[in-house]
Amino acid sequence: MPLLAGSTLSIYTSSGSLVSFDAETGRIMHRPAGVASNGLGLDRGEGAACLLDVQPFGARRLEVEPDGSDRLRVSPTSTLHEVTRSLEVVPAAGGRVTLRWAGTFLTADLAGGITLAPTPHPEFSSFWLLQPGPAFEAPVFLLQRADCIEAAVNDFLPNLGFPQIEHLIDRLVSVGLYGSALNLMFHIIDSNYFLPPFHGRSLFVPELDRQLLRISDALLRDIRPDFRPAMPGRRLIIASELYMSGGHSRVIEDLARSSLKTKIIVTDCFGNVAAGRFGLGFLTQRLPDVEIVFMKRATLEHKARALLTAVAQHGPAEIFLLGHHQDPTLPAALASEDIPYRRIFLHHTDNNICLGATSRTFVFVNFTKYHAEVVSAVRGIKTCYLPLCVDDLGPKPNFERVDRIRSTVTSGGQDKYSRSGTLPYADVVRTILSAIPGDHFHIGPLPTDWVDEIRRALDEAEIDSGRFRYLGVVPSLWRALLDIDAQLYIASAPNGGARASIEAQGAGYPVLFYANPTNPVLMQVDEFNADTSLSWKDTGELGQSLLAMGEDIPSQSRRARRFYEESFSGEAFAENVRRLGATAGPMNEDFDDRKSI
Repeated sequence: MPLLAGSTLSIYTSSGSLVSFDAETGRIMHRPAGVASNGLGLDRGEGAACLLDVQPFGARRLEVEPDGSDRLRVSPTSTLHEVTRSLEVVPAAGGRVTLRWAGTFLTADLAGGITLAPTPHPEFSSFWLLQPGPAFEAPVFLLQRADCIEAAVNDFLPNLGFPQIEHLIDRLVSVGLYGSALNLMFHIIDSNYFLPPFHGRSLFVPELDRQLLRISDALLRDIRPDFRPAMPGRRLIIASELYMSGGHSRVIEDLARSSLKTKIIVTDCFGNVAAGRFGLGFLTQRLPDVEIVFMKRATLEHKARALLTAVAQHGPAEIFLLGHHQDPTLPAALASEDIPYRRIFLHHTDNNICLGATSRTFVFVNFTKYHAEVVSAVRGIKTCYLPLCVDDLGPKPNFERVDRIRSTVTSGGQDKYSRSGTLPYADVVRTILSAIPGDHFHIGPLPTDWVDEIRRALDEAEIDSGRFRYLGVVPSLWRALLDIDAQLYIASAPNGGARASIEAQGAGYPVLFYANPTNPVLMQVDEFNADTSLSWKDTGELGQSLLAMGEDIPSQSRRARRFYEESFSGEAFAENVRRLGATAGPMNEDFDDRKSI
């Protein structure tokens, strides 16, 4: 939708200001707008500035009266698709601005030296795009002040703040608009936690957690639930989502199996279950004796209220929290000190900011010693280390006879690999198949067009594309590794999978992993590999490693299997978790600091 010369692109900020960009003069103007909201305003010069105020399952159309009074005319709208997916601004004096929703950033360029993203104006550091969430069909725009992203120039900034947005959230909570506050928190974390300035460098959002505690206390006063006495052995697991594959869901399954009285509540924070995007038939096979409840489609506030009520009625001895980074419903429902149950926070305090990660009413557990030590040191609290575990299905028997690598295997979904950039998966596959005589097996879900793209790249390199053996999702990674004819497991890159590497080593596979030379401080973990020298930093090193390996595969296989048995076997997991639940409580001096339980 082009804007004609003389038009103004107006952005309503979360603090209630209107920032306008004049397409003809190139000037950026900043003035109060009398409304606290986020949205996209288009002023065509003669008409009123229009703002779509995005709310769960709908929106309001807000129009500034044309008399210049800044009074708002409010009308409902049934769809958010009126927000165009591309805006083009062509100033009369030449130059061009194109606003596209690409990734998380709103990218824009303007002839004349003004760059709207990532630094649209000296007062602002970034032009954030808050992407569609569980109930949002359209994005929300927000200008973020420069004083909030010091992490961009710091290698490690554990505590992250968003002063402009936090001020708005404080106002919303103070007047009881908890749903609006939770929506903002969801989108702020969702649009920031994986950005390069913060990914692997920041862990905590203490001011947002303080507001979540206020909301939790308020909901408790409002609902006044009748808490059922905690029943010994009764375990409640609360998660944001469950997947057919991936370490996150397998940890949940391990927790569920280690107790005879387990119930799982899934908040469905992205709305995938409610929308029918996830098939859930696999759960009845994997957890036939576990009650699993999926929360219905609702606002985040309604989910938090329902979650608090469900917890009170259940009366668990301990609650394990495995929420996604951006899901505010768990801490909003359960952060209050007056909730009488043990609450154990397992996900996430590892390498990205996460809501609820500074609540002093939770016990914090990490799956690596490194992250447990970091959290303990930064926050000055007691933190627990719980090793990952995988049930032992035995080693593959024929590694002793291997004298060369014929075929390789990897696993992971599309979130573990790159499709473009410096390490596209197609280049990785081409490098592997150029160095070995056999096949490369891929276990885990990839989009069909991505698989086709990889095979086209192999055809162009005159490599038989049939040697890329895409297996997709399998019931058990370990069993699949036992069945296929491969001699080396290549960990996913650029994002490794800890649990997958553990399973591979349990099956006796040596693991060749990607040692990302650009990893930020919180991503520098090598606790899941028996031999840390089996690594590569680029496709050149990958090819050389594959050509050099061979005769030492039997000894490397024995080392991998021994590493699994000593560090990650499932025999002690149930006892570890039982002791964790028995020991857990609000942080105190009696809680073991940075120790395996």
